[in-house]
Amino acid sequence: MGIKLLARILISVAGVAFAASSSLIKREVVTAFSSEEQTAIVEKHNEYRRKVSPTASNMAELKWDADLTKKAQDLADGCVFEHSITYGIGQNLYVSTGERDVIAPVTSWHDEVKNYTYEDNKCDEGAICGHYTQVIWASTTAVGCGIKHCPSLIIPHVGEWNGWMFVCNYKPR
Repeated sequence: MGIKLLARILISVAGVAFAASSSLIKREVVTAFSSEEQTAIVEKHNEYRRKVSPTASNMAELKWDADLTKKAQDLADGCVFEHSITYGIGQNLYVSTGERDVIAPVTSWHDEVKNYTYEDNKCDEGAICGHYTQVIWASTTAVGCGIKHCPSLIIPHVGEWNGWMFVCNYKPR
């Protein structure tokens, strides 16, 4: 067991949120999600969707989607922190230099709720909330995610990191 150093910083670059952690813990490099991790990701999304206030009368329960997963994994495998654009599919990205964690990205996206005003259906001025709205968008029925540990993860306009890239795709958008 080694010494553990954790420093957590939330950063926003060009409207895309990512988290940075540094750790001296050896990481197991595993790409793709186990069925338990898939279930945990879907359950965490649905938990947050159920907590939306005011409630949405048409809020759909999300299900895991293999097509969305393949597209998300392909993007994560590229190790470039940039959105891909596919008509009708929404997308959230997350980066962490800490341990592999499949719940932290969803929680980070949900935490943008503090920047969202339901009455106006918009973000507070100068704030980011698009990741949150993607997580809780009522008509979205499917999610699929990918993950990759990238020793040379390219973050445009920032630099290169050694970390995890986490991608979730949603449909309909």
